[in-house]
Amino acid sequence: MIRSHRGEMIDMSALMTSNIDTIAVGNATMNARGDIVNKRGEVIKSRSEIVQDYYQSPNAVKESVSLNDIVGELSSIEIEKPKATKRKIVDKD
Repeated sequence: MIRSHRGEMIDMSALMTSNIDTIAVGNATMNARGDIVNKRGEVIKSRSEIVQDYYQSPNAVKESVSLNDIVGELSSIEIEKPKATKRKIVDKD
C-alpha cells in the first residue's frame, strides 16, 4: 500500500494485476506484464521468452574488468583546481 500525495491509500499490486493486459502508453509495444504485443493487444512474445532469449544470446556474456586498472588510470590524471574568486557584498538599503 502506498499513500498518495492527497493521503489516499493505493494498492499498487492490485492496480497492476487489474491492468495486466493493458497496452503501455507511448511507443513501447508492451503490456504491464512485459510481454511484447501487437496493436490489437495479442501477445507476440512473452516476458519469459524475452528473458530466456537474452540469457541465451552471446551478447549477454559480460566482460569482467579489473577496477585496479581503472583506479590506476584515474590516479595519474591531474585535475586543475578552480581559482578562488572574491565575492562582492552588496547592501540592500
